[in-house]
Amino acid sequence: MCGFCGRVKRTYMDSVELHRVEERMHHRGPDDFRYVQDSDIDFYFSRLSIQDLSNAHQPMQSLSKQYLIVFNGEIYNYVELRQSLIEEGYYFQTEGDTEVLLALYEVYGKQMIYQLRGMFAFAIWDRAEREMFAARDPFGIKPFYYVENEDGFFFSSERKCLPLLGAEHKAVDKEALHHYLTFQYIPSTDGYTDVAFQQLKPGHCLTYSFDLEEAHVERYFQAQFCSSLEGTKNVAKTLQQALQSSVSVHMRSDVSVGAFLSGGIDSSTIVALAKEHHPSLQTFTVGFEREGYSEIELAKETANHLGR
Repeated sequence: MCGFCGRVKRTYMDSVELHRVEERMHHRGPDDFRYVQDSDIDFYFSRLSIQDLSNAHQPMQSLSKQYLIVFNGEIYNYVELRQSLIEEGYYFQTEGDTEVLLALYEVYGKQMIYQLRGMFAFAIWDRAEREMFAARDPFGIKPFYYVENEDGFFFSSERKCLPLLGAEHKAVDKEALHHYLTFQYIPSTDGYTDVAFQQLKPGHCLTYSFDLEEAHVERYFQAQFCSSLEGTKNVAKTLQQALQSSVSVHMRSDVSVGAFLSGGIDSSTIVALAKEHHPSLQTFTVGFEREGYSEIELAKETANHLGR
């Protein structure tokens, strides 16, 4: 899960109370809390360890010490990307995906975004150019909030951390509240009025220049939908291969892996494929006391059939 926040400072700012930031972010990552503070930036990170448990701490800096990163998510193809970089002569100090992101940025710059397969939100600070590059995964699984004002650029994986860094509080947007109570999520607005807390959109990246004092946002991903399956000889086989490929890379972990199992087609299919990669996979479900609403018995039957 993890959590991060930070700021690029245009003017001198008092140090953030670290214990308040750590306390606010603790639920996002209880395993570790670290930070980097210098004249231009402050980066904070709360970690939930999944890969390379003893190393891969964040904020992480590159071997050249020019780049610094905070990253929430998982890069599913990091093993393949890491190997390709090693073949090009790159040396790694850790076994996780965070250092792979840094290495890709050192080698390919902002174009590295097109090589990533995963769910992510990250920010990379270039000490030499005094520039920050941030990106959010194509489907917006991981959040990225930010504020830009006369004091600097503030960002976080959770909106409630921003006021601790110096971003202003705002009044609640009543229309957004109505949407939340109706749909249980806010479709488009950020939920507040006054000073704008913005959210980096899915499939978008952002570059913030310290010297120019401005942020530039652009879209790097556009979903393409196929209107016809013409030319696909075996749709079922194609779907099965896609599912197997996706599930296999999702199983890369140095800790125990679990899955929610409702007993429905989608979760049952995923668990059936996942157990081939993680024999110790554990399944969990949630039920309701109201008759006709609970799927516990069906989930139990499915789990027994799959041996989970």
